[in-house]
Amino acid sequence: MLSKIIEKSKWNFSRWLVMDHPGEDIYRLRQQYQHAVIDRMKVGKETRTGEIRFKAASHLKYSGENIKELLRSLPSWNTYSIFAEAQVDLTEPVEWRKDYKNNIVSDLGPGHKVKRKLFEEVGETKYVFELNRMHHLPVMALYAVVNDNLGDDMIIDGGEVVELIENQLVEWDKQNPYLNSINWSSGIEVALRAINLVYVRNILEEVYEPRYGLDILLDRLVVQHAHYLQSHLSLFSSANNHLVAELAGLVIICCSYEFNKSNDWLQMAWKRMLGQIKSQVNEDGFNKEQSTRYHAAAINSWLSAFQFAESNGMKADDSHWKKLDMMIGFLYKLGNTKGFTIEFGDSDDSELVYPYNDPDYNLYGSIHTSGAIQFDKQGYLKKYGRFDVRNYLVHGDEGFEKFRLLSQSDAIKEEITEASGFYKDSGYVIYNEDDSKLVFDVGFVGL
Repeated sequence: MLSKIIEKSKWNFSRWLVMDHPGEDIYRLRQQYQHAVIDRMKVGKETRTGEIRFKAASHLKYSGENIKELLRSLPSWNTYSIFAEAQVDLTEPVEWRKDYKNNIVSDLGPGHKVKRKLFEEVGETKYVFELNRMHHLPVMALYAVVNDNLGDDMIIDGGEVVELIENQLVEWDKQNPYLNSINWSSGIEVALRAINLVYVRNILEEVYEPRYGLDILLDRLVVQHAHYLQSHLSLFSSANNHLVAELAGLVIICCSYEFNKSNDWLQMAWKRMLGQIKSQVNEDGFNKEQSTRYHAAAINSWLSAFQFAESNGMKADDSHWKKLDMMIGFLYKLGNTKGFTIEFGDSDDSELVYPYNDPDYNLYGSIHTSGAIQFDKQGYLKKYGRFDVRNYLVHGDEGFEKFRLLSQSDAIKEEITEASGFYKDSGYVIYNEDDSKLVFDVGFVGL
């Protein structure tokens, strides 16, 4: 069997014996074995989870009045625009393996065998993955909470929105059997989807009597995602921001649920998350990927995971929170007073949770607001100064109240230092004068 795996992977085994990075090659062999043997036996089958118990996150409370205040001025929730290239009507049945831009639907088949670069078979994968990240479901759940009290834009009542969420998940489950579609081909996609489903579960837990069909389905799907993540974690050249998101997914799931192996997986993922913030972030606070967007994505992953962990009684120490504060501070320094942020490196428009129907939403500004809330720094509110739906999903009622106090208080006047300087570790020179900003990239290529 091993010889067949090596043959299929088209590796030169004798060359592997003398390569400079044998650790990665061993990982690739294990990855091939996972796909060719273990996954093959599990395709389309239920995972063995035992009894599943959901634990609502103590730090996430959502009240109707706060939700109304946030949603009242936003456009309708019922259309999802995929990178402004394709529109999806969320009130209609969704084809979950479809590239809506190019009208191509991929076939069922083991996720690891999907030829994601073969356009004729799968289309452009970003247009498939974006909708499958389920960014829309937490937003829909918030609309369900306030029922039909928002005016004309709310076209159906809250109970119908919850039913629509349930129908979408039932169809997703049918169209994407475990390990058996393009949507089981990438760990980071699995993680982001699972995190959004956990937020949905927390929102609906606050305001609805148990809906056993939806609750059971959500719980089963989320725990299924945990099984995938713990056996498909990205390593070596596939790791970095992907690994951080995958570990965040495991931490958030295992903080929210008790099931067979959940505590073991939580301890493993938590320990590695703490290690990654030290190994992936320079001493001056910028991510070693040397990408502004990946930097922001990593902040999102650590911030949400840290909060769920603390809600579960697990503490990140001061050095980890300080590093996260430095990361937000560095992101703040890359922006000018008009809200424009200078971007370096690769970008995939990655979001962890995404208020898709807010035309004024900005990820970088939203993270500045999170920094103000998390670290009591009013100065982070200077450039964006909004509490948006992303902030509400991540921080809940407590975060909203904190934002109000910070934005209205005259007592907290700490400014974020924007002096010109050379950031040697990351290789950037930032020059500030009045409203002007110049950033020179004088460092190495990222990871």
